[in-house]
Amino acid sequence: MALVWVLAPCCSREAIMESGWRVLILIASLKTVNVDASKVDRYVLPPSKVQMETCQSDAQRLHPGTINKVRVLPRSTTFWIRYDMQMRDGAEWSVVCDLAKGKIIHEQSLDVSQ
Repeated sequence: MALVWVLAPCCSREAIMESGWRVLILIASLKTVNVDASKVDRYVLPPSKVQMETCQSDAQRLHPGTINKVRVLPRSTTFWIRYDMQMRDGAEWSVVCDLAKGKIIHEQSLDVSQ
């Protein structure tokens, strides 16, 4: 009963003795999970999205500035990602990249004056 007393110090010893069997059943039903962090694989993106970081760095290299909006566009066999960007000079651009290949496939100025 010492284990039960440690788990429920707020209750009187008599109350624990009366409902002790319920507490023991509860304790027995709890399982301890031992996970070795060195054996857990890092989350891996699916092949259709592996180039997410490459796409972002290429878009920022083409049009340096701030990414205002990111939108993932599903296609039949892959995903595209669209970045709406504002360059340091104020110009706005939309850049679309294929997430499976890591290649910019479309870029368009969003400025009305151009």
